[in-house]
Amino acid sequence: TRDTSLFLAALLFGCVSISKTAHAQDVGLNVWGMEFATLSDEGVDHMAFYPGMSLSLTYETAGWAVSPSLGAEWAADGEFWGLMAMVYADHPINDHLGLDIIAAGMHDQVGNDWSNAEYFLGAGGGLSWFVNDRVALTPNVLAYYGMKTETWALAPGVNLWVSLEGE
Repeated sequence: TRDTSLFLAALLFGCVSISKTAHAQDVGLNVWGMEFATLSDEGVDHMAFYPGMSLSLTYETAGWAVSPSLGAEWAADGEFWGLMAMVYADHPINDHLGLDIIAAGMHDQVGNDWSNAEYFLGAGGGLSWFVNDRVALTPNVLAYYGMKTETWALAPGVNLWVSLEGE
């Protein structure tokens, strides 16, 4: 469908639009969990808890570490699953902390029902704690918009990044 094509084109553009002067620094494994809660006039409702995994490439450019990633998420309590693309832009505050700006695209469906899949676009922020030069822990909060259902959601979560590069 048209929505699917636009979503995939936006994900591809985001992953390849890194500045040409940037250079690959690190391949990383991300393991995360997020609570996905929809917002309505009646309040905030639990939709699902999503654990997920992705691979990322980290680039350093102009004082920022930019990390596009692609992975999968699954919510057993809601029977949802899908693909997740994210871009983290981290600006270090000091040797141990960094402020993050985060953009995300999420494909979500029940089982193999591709024709009724939902596509969420999200943005938010986080605070990264650099445990050492190979591990970072990032609590974050993103707001998402469901493109098909016109649903708003909040998603507090945490991401654990581990470098897959040699020492």
